[in-house]
Amino acid sequence: MEYLICLLKKKRLNHGRPKDSFIWKYFNEDENGEYRVCQVKVPVSINHPDGRCNKKYRNISTTTNTINHLVKSHKIVQLNETTKGIYNI
Repeated sequence: MEYLICLLKKKRLNHGRPKDSFIWKYFNEDENGEYRVCQVKVPVSINHPDGRCNKKYRNISTTTNTINHLVKSHKIVQLNETTKGIYNI
């Protein structure tokens, strides 16, 4: 019974809020909703045969790790008043 309650709470946390973050332009959830998968186009290679990054992150409540991935790996940032000052844009 406790296991079922835990699963229900987890599902509610992952799917209960609207997806307002800009990361959802670049990430999709896997079929189980357990991972966020990067869909940024990259050159086709042995590591990326479909031309997509496909980096996976656990689908937890924050988007910090996925934002850091977009910034560090793909140089993608969301521009707003705060980030304009940080990136001198």
